[in-house]
Amino acid sequence: MAEEQQQQQQDVERKEEPINAAMIERPKVDFYLQNLVTMANTQDVEMGITLVLGGTVITGQLISGKTYFESFGALFASAWNSDEDGKKAIQEAMSKPAEMYGPDKSDAAGPSFIHLKNATVRTPSGALTNQGVLWRGRLTEVSGFMLGEIK
Repeated sequence: MAEEQQQQQQDVERKEEPINAAMIERPKVDFYLQNLVTMANTQDVEMGITLVLGGTVITGQLISGKTYFESFGALFASAWNSDEDGKKAIQEAMSKPAEMYGPDKSDAAGPSFIHLKNATVRTPSGALTNQGVLWRGRLTEVSGFMLGEIK
């Protein structure tokens, strides 16, 4: 009898705590959006997309990281008062991260950033940008998205 009580006590001690669904950690990045970004990065796919980040809406064309950094390098270099060789050197330096992207450069953990061109930023008080700009943001900050741009 004492052995049976001891076994019951051990069974109670080994019993796991019940799972509380509210305590289960949720993914920080939408896997589906991450898949779209992977397609853009590896297959150079571009498409209209609208993102929600808190109370801010960002709309534009989803582009690859490669396209983003090449465009950023060209835009950055164009602002410099330098001869053509100097501008070319600046453009190459600022475009260097583009080498991280391409068909054979996917990351097993998935992308962390999303890149847009012709992006406009809209807050509850109105648009912050009237003309499209290059935009880069963390996927962990995106709370929602839809395909297509808001015009």
